[in-house]
Amino acid sequence: MNYADKIASFLDSEEIVVYNREGANFFTHPIIEPNDFIPEKSAFIFAPTGGSRPAISFDNTEIRYPVFQIIVRGNVNQYLEGEEFSNDIYNALEKAEISNFIDVRCQQSGPVWIGYDEGNRPRWVINVELLVEREY
Repeated sequence: MNYADKIASFLDSEEIVVYNREGANFFTHPIIEPNDFIPEKSAFIFAPTGGSRPAISFDNTEIRYPVFQIIVRGNVNQYLEGEEFSNDIYNALEKAEISNFIDVRCQQSGPVWIGYDEGNRPRWVINVELLVEREY
C-alpha cells in the first residue's frame, strides 16, 4: 500500500489540496523547485521518515507506525497565505478517517515553522504518524 498516495488522495478529496491532476499543488516526492508544473505554494510528502517498531498481537495482526513528513511551502512574501495552507492540511489530517488506517496522528500541536527557503518562500513541516493494521 502506498501510504503517501492515500494521504494525498484523502487531502484532495477534502478539497484541501490538488493531487495527481492538472493544477496539482501536493506531491508525493521530495521538494522540487517551482517550475511550469509545480507552483510555489505547494506541499510535498516524503516516503516514511521513521516510526516505531511494529507491534504483533496474538492473533497475528501487526500494527505498523510509519511516520511521514510533509513540507508545506508558501509563495514569496505570502507568509499568512502559506501558514493558512499548512494549517488547513494539519487540521484535515488531525480529523482524518482514511480507509485501511486505524488512526492518523500529527506529532506536533500544529505546523512547525522552519523558515524561508533559498527563494524567500516560507515553509512549515508537519510530521504525521499512521497506525496501520496488517494481517499475516
